Amino acid sequence: MMKEHGTWLVPTRALGSLINMEALPPLLRRKAAEVLPMAEASLRKAIQAGVKIALGTDAQLLGTADRGEIAVGMLADLVAVPGNPLQDITATERPVFVMKDGVRVR
Repeated sequence: MMKEHGTWLVPTRALGSLINMEALPPLLRRKAAEVLPMAEASLRKAIQAGVKIALGTDAQLLGTADRGEIAVGMLADLVAVPGNPLQDITATERPVFVMKDGVRVR
């Protein structure tokens, strides 16, 4: 029905990988162990069925045509840093390029 009606699915997939299952009380741990695989299976079924999948801020979902990709004429907020901030968070203290609303900031 979602595909027929053009309804978007916005799954919260990160939740499953962020939960420390060992820290949960036993009842919640059992529930999560039951529900999370079902949610993953449902997402796979939706993808196979051709349901439109989006992040909550997806440009097409929000009806905004001026964002959602890095290209000339698109609205963008970007920050480039030297290195990988996932490996060295201090890289965010040394930006080498900043763009706000599609315009380079010096």
